[in-house]
Amino acid sequence: MESIESLDSVEILYNTKGESLIQSEDDEVQGVIVTNPDGSELILNAANGIILATGGFSKNMDLVLEYADSEKWRQLDKDTVSTNMNSIQGDGIEMGIEAGADLGDMDQMQFLYLGAPNTGILSGVYDVSAEIVIFVNQEGERFVAEDERRDVISLGVFDQTDAMMWLINSTDSLDEPENNLNIDGIPMQELLDIGAYGWVQDETLE
Repeated sequence: MESIESLDSVEILYNTKGESLIQSEDDEVQGVIVTNPDGSELILNAANGIILATGGFSKNMDLVLEYADSEKWRQLDKDTVSTNMNSIQGDGIEMGIEAGADLGDMDQMQFLYLGAPNTGILSGVYDVSAEIVIFVNQEGERFVAEDERRDVISLGVFDQTDAMMWLINSTDSLDEPENNLNIDGIPMQELLDIGAYGWVQDETLE
């Protein structure tokens, strides 16, 4: 981003929301209407074309349910949690639809089998490399290979009791908790001491 900001020919507008595309009488896209951080409207007219690159819609369960393969992902519903930020709503895709854009491969979604129960947030997750973690269900049984594709593992989790799994780490392959950090840089022992994110320390699975 710093290299782009250094270009005299480029101006970056931060915290500026695209609202709708501007079209000519023959439906050619010529610009975009945006909302500034202060709430005021700004019209941007294009000189040589428009590139619409706004990301996905993973936090918008209405769109997920509309485009997901219903046969493959039959367990999805509006209560399915997501690791994505609340802003990932597919606004740009809907802007494109309103302007008559064609869509392709909308069913090609990648599901992640991680996240805290009930919230989906990734905070608190520890290293999930296949060689140092075991996935078990509520009954304490392994149900999938930890190095499988994401969709295979995700489908496997959906089929378990409460659609939930536990991640089992052992000091057989890791250092003691006080010497390890989670993905947020917090010592694992601190999380274990307060029971954060569902982490539990014990000698057995029972």
